[in-house]
Amino acid sequence: MLAWTSLGSGSAKIITLNQANQAWTTLRRLSSTGRINKCKLLVDIRGRDINIGQFEEKQPFIEADVGEDIEIYVDVDGTSASNSKRLVTSEVGIDRLLRKGDIIYLGDGTVKASVLSIGEEGIMIRTKSEGRIYEYSSIIIPDKHSSLPIIQEKDVKDLEELHKKHKVDYISIPYWQTDDDVKEVRRLLPFLDQTVIMAKIEDKNTKVFNEADGIIIQRRALGLSIVSEKLFALQNFIIEQWKLNA
Repeated sequence: MLAWTSLGSGSAKIITLNQANQAWTTLRRLSSTGRINKCKLLVDIRGRDINIGQFEEKQPFIEADVGEDIEIYVDVDGTSASNSKRLVTSEVGIDRLLRKGDIIYLGDGTVKASVLSIGEEGIMIRTKSEGRIYEYSSIIIPDKHSSLPIIQEKDVKDLEELHKKHKVDYISIPYWQTDDDVKEVRRLLPFLDQTVIMAKIEDKNTKVFNEADGIIIQRRALGLSIVSEKLFALQNFIIEQWKLNA
C-alpha cells in the first residue's frame, strides 16, 4: 500500500509505504514526476507480519464464506500466486506458531478461521466467518508473532536500497514486544540513524516503552487478543504508560 497522509494544515505530507506489498515501483514512478520531493517517507516494515502473497490474474481480493476449507502454503521463492483455495505466504516459520484447533484471522483480521491440520505441504484451515481477503493483507495469529525475527535480512537490503534514493524519515515496527526489539532494529539498520522509529502495538503482551521514538496502537490486531470490552481501557493504559516513559 502506498498512502498519502497529512498531519494538519500547512504541514508536510507523509507517504506511507507498506514494505510487504513491494510498492517500490509506484514510489519510483512518483519520484520521477517530482511529486514526492517535499514529502516525508514512512516505511511500515514487514518484520513479524505474516502476509498473503499476490492473487492470480490481478484479482485484488477473494470473498470467503463460512465453512470454506483453505490451504496456507509457504513459498519462500515467491513464485506461486494465491487464490480462493490456497493462500501463499513466504513466512517459513508459520507452521511452528500453530497447533490444531488454533484460531487465526485472515485479511488483517476480517475473517476468522480455525486450524484443521498442519502438514509438510501446507496448513489447512476452515473459515468461521465471512469477509474479503485482500492480497498483501496480514494473517494474524494472536499473541504468537513474537517468536519470529523482528526484521528479515531481505527487509534490511530493501530498506538500504530505498534509503539511498529516498530519505526514510520514519519506520514502524510490527508486533514490537520489548525495548530489545527496538535496539535490535537500530543495530541492523545503522544507516537509518536519523530515522524516527515507531513501535506498533498489536498484542497485549507488549512491555516497556523507553527505546522507541513513538508508538502506533493497532486497534484491530490488539482487539483480537482481548475481549472487546477491555480494548478501550487497555488503549488508555498503553498511552499513559508511554507518557510516563517518554
